Amino acid sequence: MRTVLNKTYRKNIWREMGHAKSRFISFFGIIMLGVMMLTGLMSVGPDMRRAQRVYFEQQNLFDLRVVSTLGLNEDDIEAIAATEGVSAVMPVKSVDCTATIQKSDVLTIRVQQLPPDPTAETEENMNRVVLLEGRMPEAEGECVVAAVGTGSAPAIGSVLTLSGAEDALPAETLTVVGIVQDPLHFSIDSDSSTAGTGKLNLVAFVADGSFTADYYSSCYLKVADAAQYEYGTDQYTDAVEVVSQRLEEISETQSARRREELIDSATAALEDAKEEFAQKEAEANEQFAEAEAQLAEAEQRLDAALAELNAGEAEYSAGQAQLNQQKNDFPGTMSSGAEEILNGQEQVLDFEDQLQQIKLLVNLKKVADPMLEYAEGILENARQALEDVEPDDQEYTELRDLLARAQNLYDNTYNQLASYQAQLDEGKVQMYQQGLISSPDLSNEQLVTEAEAALREMKLALLEGQLALNTGNATAWVSFDQAEAQLAAARSKLNAGWIEYNEGAAGLETAKEEFAAQKQEAEAQLAEGRKQINDAEEQVAKIESGEWYVLDRGTVTSIATFEQNADRIEAIARVFPAFFFLVAALVATTTMTRMVDENRLQMGTLKALGYSNVSIASKYLMYGLTASLLGCIVGMVIGFVALPLVVWNAYATVYTLPTFRPVFYPGLAAAGVLLSVAVVG
Repeated sequence: MRTVLNKTYRKNIWREMGHAKSRFISFFGIIMLGVMMLTGLMSVGPDMRRAQRVYFEQQNLFDLRVVSTLGLNEDDIEAIAATEGVSAVMPVKSVDCTATIQKSDVLTIRVQQLPPDPTAETEENMNRVVLLEGRMPEAEGECVVAAVGTGSAPAIGSVLTLSGAEDALPAETLTVVGIVQDPLHFSIDSDSSTAGTGKLNLVAFVADGSFTADYYSSCYLKVADAAQYEYGTDQYTDAVEVVSQRLEEISETQSARRREELIDSATAALEDAKEEFAQKEAEANEQFAEAEAQLAEAEQRLDAALAELNAGEAEYSAGQAQLNQQKNDFPGTMSSGAEEILNGQEQVLDFEDQLQQIKLLVNLKKVADPMLEYAEGILENARQALEDVEPDDQEYTELRDLLARAQNLYDNTYNQLASYQAQLDEGKVQMYQQGLISSPDLSNEQLVTEAEAALREMKLALLEGQLALNTGNATAWVSFDQAEAQLAAARSKLNAGWIEYNEGAAGLETAKEEFAAQKQEAEAQLAEGRKQINDAEEQVAKIESGEWYVLDRGTVTSIATFEQNADRIEAIARVFPAFFFLVAALVATTTMTRMVDENRLQMGTLKALGYSNVSIASKYLMYGLTASLLGCIVGMVIGFVALPLVVWNAYATVYTLPTFRPVFYPGLAAAGVLLSVAVVG
């Protein structure tokens, strides 16, 4: 029997495979799909975990994180660092708050302080952020940001206005100077927060020293023994768990110390607050008293101003009434003055007539005195002549008649002179009584002299009176105008005074209202201060021992969801390849059975020619193995390279891991080959 495949038989086998191309291709395809699903799906999970491990190593991700309900102080950090198995610690200060970007929607953010050198390649520099754009913060008020969840990071130059971070962070605003990737938030999954909506939108990293808080919010640490194991392995988990238990063992003691420290600090702060409150209360009471005194003084000044204004109004009314009276009396006064001037003029005229008469009488007397002397001489001569003539003498009668005429002339002249003198004497008495002459016994010449002088004085007085009357009229109207101007000025001053008084009264009323409001507000603040002090005393009394939470990487949302997705991929990889290989086995069985049935005549011929069963069966084995091996090779190429990239590209919309690279796994390749061969067998 022939047991060796000769050249002719081998040609026959290849010719048979060429004639059954469609069957060969389908067999090849189903094997390729099975191997592709096996190697591809089975390698995606490990590739994802490997990418995660490489990324964690690059960014020096923490192994454990300690969080306390009372915060961590320096003593806690030293205790954590001194714990056996801890190789490095990185205490972190952070605060959750809200922020607005240029009056946009309110965001919930976490502000975290960076280490002194964020780029240092040291074990203590954990969770290293990756700078994507811009620069790292250098001064207070600057920050770099990383988006959390599906949101986007604000642009460089944006200003974040913070709210709720006053106790921990002095800066009210932060200017974005760079954009980073946070290794703790490398997925679009949201993280929880204690501020705002409870859903974290953004993480802002500030320079070292930006926080004023005297405690740490958390402490990241590295486990010494964990570094030699891959993350996710049992050895890594056991190494981390050992250190976690040691930390939990010291947590109670450290929490008690922290509580005592907080109580002491709170008590001291409470005492300071009480002292400050007492001082402010005393200052407030002093300010109240001072303000009340100022208000009382202002009210007194207003009362004095009101009295002064009322007095001014009374004085103004009296002045106005006096002016009106003077104006009303002025025409009568001027009429009286005019009458006096007219009377004076009449007196002057009468006195001029009287003076003319006096002058006439004086002149007549001057003329009559020589005539009297002459008449007296004639009379004396006539008497002498009559005495010399005898009564019987003819001349005696003539002389007697002449003497009688002379005596008559003398008597007439004498009487006339006596009448003149009597008139003059009467005028002297009248003029003396009027005060026009100095004495009633003046001589006639003195009388004329003094009378003329008195007339001149009367005319002068009359002129002066006339002038005074005219001047008085003008002066009176000027005085009236001045008085009216003074009254107008006084009215304006009073009006201004009333305006000022009303403004002062309104201001005083406003000041009283403001004082009452401020006093009420201050009293409310003091009452609130007392309540806060009382509440603080109660809170100090209620301070309980804190609790430490020792958390591993699995508590990070991005890591937890990544692990879950990797687990899902691995679960799928355990089902889908088996399904495809079962189909491949069914297809192979059907294909080989049909080929055997179709080639029964040929198989009989070969058997008759002396070919053994092994030689005849090798034809079909070679057919199946060739299709299986070719499908296995192509399936591995696609499975180890293309399929992981396709799957990861889908996950790349959820996760940001720049370290993902497809890897060849020999064990999976061997399993694919064995399964392919087994399907054919």
